[in-house]
Amino acid sequence: MRTLLEDGDEVTITATAPASSGSRIALGEVSGPDPASRGAPMTTVYEFTPRYFEVDMQGVMFNSWYLGYVDEAMNHFIDARGVPYARWQELGVDAHLAHADLDWKVGIGFGDRVQVPVRTTRIGTKSFTLEFEFRRGEEVACAVSVVYVIVATDGSGTTAIPPEIVTAIS
Repeated sequence: MRTLLEDGDEVTITATAPASSGSRIALGEVSGPDPASRGAPMTTVYEFTPRYFEVDMQGVMFNSWYLGYVDEAMNHFIDARGVPYARWQELGVDAHLAHADLDWKVGIGFGDRVQVPVRTTRIGTKSFTLEFEFRRGEEVACAVSVVYVIVATDGSGTTAIPPEIVTAIS
């Protein structure tokens, strides 16, 4: 009997919460490949050079700008995958950032040429996760993981990811 995951293993995560009645409420379930296998290769790359006003007194790009560039890279990613933002609107959905983890390793300075490869690491029923790496050449300056939740543009709340989007970002 194995006790560790191996590449290619399927993982299912189920979430519940206590209800006021003492029972449990099912919050959802997601299945996919072993998260440690890191998903598909990063093939969509957004590039930029930090502007003068984005660099702080320490000589590096100020931390808040990373999430701004994550948004730019995400838009580049969905465009490259054939489902630009306008198509999401036509489908009646939008993606809201629900959670972000940023792991800084080294600073990015003024004039640095930065590449931000993007890949999908998880697709659930109503949410998905993208990973971004801020790179200077081969060096990863910052690794970012973002969970996006799909919401209906009519204001009715969360909704399933349309199959067209699932196919495109897979």
